Amino acid sequence: MNIIKKAFWGILCASAFCVGAQAQSPTKHIYLYKNGTVVFRANAEDVDSVALEENKTVIGFYKHGNNQAVYKAPYSDIDSLSYTAPQAQADLLDIKFDEMGSCWDNSPLGLLVVPTNNNGTAEVDYNKTYETWESHFYGNSWAGSPKNTCFKVDYSQNDYFKEKLSDGHTLECLFKVDYDGTIADSEAKFFAAHEGGGTGFLICTKNRGKNGGNEITFLPNVTKNGNSNWIWGTSGIVPQPGRYYHIVGVWNKEEGKAYIYVDGQLMNVVAAEGELRLPPSEAAQWFGVGCDANTSNGAQCADSHIVLARVYDKALSQSEVDGLWNEVAEKAKVPVADLLDVQFTKEGGAVDISPMQNEVQVISPNNKIETYYNKYYDTYAAKINNKWSGGTGDTKTYCKVDFENNQKFRDALADGHTIETVWKATYQDPIPNSEAKWFSAMQGGGTGFLICTQNRGLNGGNELTFLPNVSQDGRSNWIWATSGVVPEAEKYYNIVGVWNKEEGKAYVYVNGELKNTVDAKGDLRFASSGANWWGIGCDANPNGGEQGGNWEIVNARVYDNPLTEHEVANLWNKIASATKLADDSVAAHKVNPEDTVKVPAPKADLMDIEFGPNGEVKDLAMPDHNPTWIINGQAWNGEAGENAPVTYFNTEYNRYVARFDNSYGAKPNEYILGYDYENDQAFKDSIADGHTLELLVMQDNGNDVVNREIKPFSSHEGGGTGIMIETKGDWTFLPHTGAYRWATSGVQPKQKQYYHVVGVYNKEDQKAYVYVDGVLRGTADAPGNFQFARSGCMRMIIGGDPDMSDYKANNGWKGDIVFAKAYSAPLTTAQVKALYSEVEQSKADAPQFISDCSYYDNLTCKEGGNAIIAINGKGFKEGDKVALYSSKDSETATKYDVTITTDGANVTIPTQDITSGKRYHLYLTRDGKEQTLGVIKFYVTDELPQGSKVIAHRGHWNVAGASQNSRASLKNAIDLKCYGSETDVWLTTDGKLMVNHDASYNGVTIKDATSAQCKNLKLSNGENMPELTDFLAMIAAEDWKNDTTKLIIEIKDHGNDELNTLAAQACVSAVYEADVADRVEYISFSITACKALHEADTEAKVAYLSGDKTPDELSGMGLTGLDYTLDRYTSNPTWIKEARDLEMTTNVWTIDGTDDIVKSNNLGIDFITTNNPVEALKIQKIYQEMNR
Repeated sequence: MNIIKKAFWGILCASAFCVGAQAQSPTKHIYLYKNGTVVFRANAEDVDSVALEENKTVIGFYKHGNNQAVYKAPYSDIDSLSYTAPQAQADLLDIKFDEMGSCWDNSPLGLLVVPTNNNGTAEVDYNKTYETWESHFYGNSWAGSPKNTCFKVDYSQNDYFKEKLSDGHTLECLFKVDYDGTIADSEAKFFAAHEGGGTGFLICTKNRGKNGGNEITFLPNVTKNGNSNWIWGTSGIVPQPGRYYHIVGVWNKEEGKAYIYVDGQLMNVVAAEGELRLPPSEAAQWFGVGCDANTSNGAQCADSHIVLARVYDKALSQSEVDGLWNEVAEKAKVPVADLLDVQFTKEGGAVDISPMQNEVQVISPNNKIETYYNKYYDTYAAKINNKWSGGTGDTKTYCKVDFENNQKFRDALADGHTIETVWKATYQDPIPNSEAKWFSAMQGGGTGFLICTQNRGLNGGNELTFLPNVSQDGRSNWIWATSGVVPEAEKYYNIVGVWNKEEGKAYVYVNGELKNTVDAKGDLRFASSGANWWGIGCDANPNGGEQGGNWEIVNARVYDNPLTEHEVANLWNKIASATKLADDSVAAHKVNPEDTVKVPAPKADLMDIEFGPNGEVKDLAMPDHNPTWIINGQAWNGEAGENAPVTYFNTEYNRYVARFDNSYGAKPNEYILGYDYENDQAFKDSIADGHTLELLVMQDNGNDVVNREIKPFSSHEGGGTGIMIETKGDWTFLPHTGAYRWATSGVQPKQKQYYHVVGVYNKEDQKAYVYVDGVLRGTADAPGNFQFARSGCMRMIIGGDPDMSDYKANNGWKGDIVFAKAYSAPLTTAQVKALYSEVEQSKADAPQFISDCSYYDNLTCKEGGNAIIAINGKGFKEGDKVALYSSKDSETATKYDVTITTDGANVTIPTQDITSGKRYHLYLTRDGKEQTLGVIKFYVTDELPQGSKVIAHRGHWNVAGASQNSRASLKNAIDLKCYGSETDVWLTTDGKLMVNHDASYNGVTIKDATSAQCKNLKLSNGENMPELTDFLAMIAAEDWKNDTTKLIIEIKDHGNDELNTLAAQACVSAVYEADVADRVEYISFSITACKALHEADTEAKVAYLSGDKTPDELSGMGLTGLDYTLDRYTSNPTWIKEARDLEMTTNVWTIDGTDDIVKSNNLGIDFITTNNPVEALKIQKIYQEMNR
């Protein structure tokens, strides 16, 4: 036989057949026609070759070159071959809607369509995908009678209609349904003519479903004996809310079969022999559009949207059904992201699946991002958590797609483009008023998405925004396409930004709706050099990612052309149902406040830790069990004294709370062994089957976030469960079900603020949930069975986490714990809300005079002098007093007047009223009432430190408009009147000194580069990298000549003695040339550089950083100071005095938390190098005041 391969099909079809134009129809079928009728249909993929055989009298179709034909026919029996399916006409009924909410029949019969009520019109929306009006039959109870307008098509007097239905017919409908949560298990109908007979579509009950679900069903009544006999053409498809379905039901009388198709696929064939039984009552012989027919005005409604509803006068063939589906599918085609389409992987990576196949780099401390399988979108999603709107130092995790040198990518963007993402944000209300970005390539130009500040918002909010930079003169010109939509926490959004260069317009769409159009004429201005890359989870910056936040990202796409409104609608329609289901999953764990009164707060049945006076602790859930304080590795014996645990009466919650005073996140000196449950099988079974932990707590670390795990209520160690603060600073619930399941909240605890935290492990749902202050803040998939901590660590710890040693723990807590509870069941959101309401109710009558309260603890004061408590807070009034109780059970307390300050108030207490090292309970009193402020401790000494002078680390950089080692950061430090501003220098190959901390910047290794190369590098605030001479000129300038702030120059370690020496010599030369030697001091990790500095200028102040030499050793080398970490001083307590005796200075680097700043002042360290100079200066001022 003569085999003709596919390569020759065009010639064959052009010469012998009439081939249709739709070669890429959605169903990709081949049809052979004879006299307008399809005689053969096959999937295009199933036909590999065509052969003309037997002297060209027979045509054969073959699959993959097999000798056995898929189909053969006489050549004369075929008129044409086509990819186009036959097009059937709805000749009995063709429902249409218009913008007025009216409905009519567009078929040749032109049947009368009337409303089911007096309103006369229905709710309609224009469907951009299907380019027609659709009717929304809303407000009807599921399976109930219609409350709003449905439509009636009466055929009771139309014998022709009845005859055609009875000879075999086809129904077609394009629809979607809306419902919340789980679909109701009752029959609901949207296009039906059922009442003791008839035909139509419905959603069946589970007992009828092919797969046991509430399925889309075709239901004709076909009988052999005249009695009612329903034919259940169930599809196996449970309709998802918000998703459109194209359904076709065919009753073929001649074959005695009923068929149901969903989205072009045949889903079921059932026997249907006999005659169509019409409804016995003529009053019920009508088609309901939006409902079912009955003898009145309709029944069994659904909350449905109908785009089309049709009736055909015959049983359509499968090829004709293809034609119906192709018409619908063609309109719903989704465009392909041809420049970038990022997909996340199970292993924590990301790939680009677009035709471009760009490299996607994962930037994170462990080279992975957190991903999980999102069942709603059927893909892996990424959880990327960074500080909201943070700088490059705060943005640790993101993905990067570099297009700096990809000219094809750049040209495509420049000609007009579209970007799209599915995404959600996590934050604690209210949303921060600062720019935050999750899919962006902006730095002096570019394009991307962001949440804008309120002053930019279309409606004055922090809104989803598309922001391309389009200019007519080459200068930066941001196009603010704000949407008016403020993203709700934990809610998914599909955002599309379109820049149409030809039209000169920018468009922003949210969930398929056009929200704003703005002028955008000109050319796309790209980002600055080094920033032409897409940040996924952040914005691009030459130095790394910045301005990120707490995101979940499902996809991130770039299209090389401006999509039309129709195409954007298609993008949304594809995922609308998934988005609703995903949002419903979160909403299912949210309740209205009024609903909570119906649900009582449950009682903790596994553990209920309560505190009393003088360190008392008991477990209300197990009265016969005594929780035990562990102090310095020993069980506390109940005696009072310096090492006794502290409990005090908290007026805010009207109960005693426990105070833990551990080093934050370190091995705790004090904690509570709540319960050792290793041998309690009932307790273990309760935990394993699903449980809840509840905690009311306040952290008092002196700093908001620390990069370490902190565990106030935990039973981890190789498994287990617990509530913790993870390394990025978020409240987290962490159960182990084969792996740790990180239900992170996105909420970072603030200093001295109480939080109600609840973790729920639901074994049945295989989910972990974390709530903060009654609001669901995060979820995590938790498949598998619960896994306990390893043997020896099955202990519930309050104030830390167990480890393998008896009376030992890890991850210690510092601050208050009001209570800790455990429940033997996974609580519902309503129950969690009830718990929180109970907590709030306990506060209802508590005095709340001031808010945002914080103060410095552990201050040292001078015997015979005064202690000063500086309280930051809002709401102080003249006449307020502060009371100090040594114990709240005391009948009396000493009360002191407050002096109101700009930040709050100061309290002065004579040291004769205090005992050194004793904890005091601190209360604000007003009008005979008291508000708890907390617990405070003082130390009294004969000799009071003078207060450590403050050096701003790399300048005062963590404010708007500045960056590390920038000119702005130096100016800020001078304006603060810091003692010094620390900076770092490198020697270039041409002998210049450039200012930067790291050895390399944006791919340029400074010591191996020229100064010209370095000066072109941009800092994150837009400045060029400075040369040391720029800084020297600033402090020598007339405006700052009389300022006292010194430049503390660190000579970076260049890796060898020669370069370190040259750098030191060049530095001294530059300082003398600028005539600012009296305003400069030096530091270095290189002892060689330190010696060279001293040799070049014997009067210079030089301090050594590495921490491995004694004061005596350094003094012998001519050095004037030690600049060590805090632990080096605490490990060598004599060094501070030794240095002072040698007339050397001491400096500590780099400490930011107020606790460490206070500790350094108490030790008498001369200088503090810090990223928190504002707080450090306040503390210095307190010591200066106490020394007066």
